[in-house]
Amino acid sequence: VYLPRPHYRCQSAMTSVKVAVRVRPFNQREKNMNAELCIAMNGNMTTITNPEEDRQSRNFTFDYSYWSHDGFEELEDGYCRPKAGSKYADQRKVFEDMGKAVLDNAWEGYNAALFAYGQTGSGKSYSMVG
Repeated sequence: VYLPRPHYRCQSAMTSVKVAVRVRPFNQREKNMNAELCIAMNGNMTTITNPEEDRQSRNFTFDYSYWSHDGFEELEDGYCRPKAGSKYADQRKVFEDMGKAVLDNAWEGYNAALFAYGQTGSGKSYSMVG
């Protein structure tokens, strides 16, 4: 008799893939170039506005859209904490939403992976390490 593992034990069984995007603060090079912010986030929707072509916008919906561009204060230890009333998503918020479930499932014996994708300098390490 084959008895498959019950799916209710694996927190990610019903949502095996989640997609999140995070906008990081401008780096020093971008600040020196007077870069223009072309991303806006509202809930799980991310809007990209093309600053060069009639300011056309496109909306994208993800499981999570994390605003980490501004609205934070950097502590002495380097941790960036949200300012009161800001929408800044700190490392704790990202971990609670994404990382905790991955670790919980791994401890339960399930295969788990957290994957960061993007071009060089796009903020992968910023999201993974903090």
